[in-house]
Amino acid sequence: MTSATQHGTITEAGLAAMRSRIGIPSETRRYGATRGLFTLINQDSAHIYAIGSGDANPLYTNAAYARASHWGSVVAPPTILFNAGIVEGRPITAREREEGRGGGLPGVHGMFSGADWEWYQPLREGDEIFRVSYLSDAQEKSGVFAGRQVLSLTESLFRNQHGEVLAKEVEWSMRTERDGARERQKYDWEQHEYSDEELERIDEAYANERPRGAEPRYWEDVQVGDALDGIVRGPYRATDAVAWDIGWGGVFARSGKVDYDYRQRHPRAYSKNRYGIPDIPERVHWESEFAREVGVPGLYDYGPQRIAWASTLVTNWMGDSGFLKRLWVQVRRFNVEADVQWYRGEVIAKQIEDGEAQVICDVWAENQRGEVTAPGQAIVLLPSREHGEVSIPARGQPGYPSWDAETKVTPVGQGPLPHHSTTHGFLLPGVQR
Repeated sequence: MTSATQHGTITEAGLAAMRSRIGIPSETRRYGATRGLFTLINQDSAHIYAIGSGDANPLYTNAAYARASHWGSVVAPPTILFNAGIVEGRPITAREREEGRGGGLPGVHGMFSGADWEWYQPLREGDEIFRVSYLSDAQEKSGVFAGRQVLSLTESLFRNQHGEVLAKEVEWSMRTERDGARERQKYDWEQHEYSDEELERIDEAYANERPRGAEPRYWEDVQVGDALDGIVRGPYRATDAVAWDIGWGGVFARSGKVDYDYRQRHPRAYSKNRYGIPDIPERVHWESEFAREVGVPGLYDYGPQRIAWASTLVTNWMGDSGFLKRLWVQVRRFNVEADVQWYRGEVIAKQIEDGEAQVICDVWAENQRGEVTAPGQAIVLLPSREHGEVSIPARGQPGYPSWDAETKVTPVGQGPLPHHSTTHGFLLPGVQR
């Protein structure tokens, strides 16, 4: 058995190199990826992602149902875009490569910390997905979990083959020094053992989970203070991580010759496991021993997975004829093996904005210890008896950027969100104050 692995550190030079990358529309994503798992929306991609994320809504899992729905087509769950699309961008210039050397902070653990999504059109059958992504900010932080940290923000725009912008995402990741996190061990955690009665309560919540379906939820019928129909996810198992990885596509997981080739190109993406064999950092989601090396008490979920569950909470409630326009979620606490997440929501405001019948909801996940682990908000467009059906594309749709051999993209940024939480009390970083 090997001794504890030594990992990378955050340096001034590394942080400056990272910031030099802001706005560069790279032709590859993390560690050379040129495409996501899915590049085409069809009944297979919608179904595979829905099953992997645990979303049983027939709008996503039953092609015949979807084609007979309000949308008249197969549609995919909105968060399928987390790992979808052909990557567009340009080669990094020699000067940018030199300035940005070490800016990926090799060996410094990256923990997904949340995302702010805006969708402008449903993801319909036949949509070919393209994406451009670029670092939009890098902020140095300090925390009790891992000492020196860097919050990196990445903006992505998604388009279809017709040049129509489908969505925008700003995703933030906390980069932490693994050795410092392990030494601090912030989380005093004990794995929960469930009684038969507790498991029966969880099963009852699963049995009662039903999407609204074809019956429209009209804007006029929604009142401030209304509760969304809650859902439960968990208790979390390594099996849930595997299911998510299959439906989402993962970042690092490969095998055989494909894994070997990848490791030759990106050796710093690997660290040795307890047998001295190079393995991927993604194993924190199914290997508790490695998770403890980064300061977490056991294997834990994927951040985008918890945002996908929040999306299911909202899309179940709004019904087939509603449209999820915006969803932001912070991933504030770990969802460790055996933890359960109870998803809840409440309507905090409603308004007619630029002709859109909007409902603003607080959403949040709460574990079995009563801790809020993933707070956020959603803006839902609903049909209205007075104003008519939901209008597509949704308002605020930005243009898709263009670039040349040396152009840096100016980030679109996050739009305003004036309605502050009245339930969980958390704010959208960088937008709400």
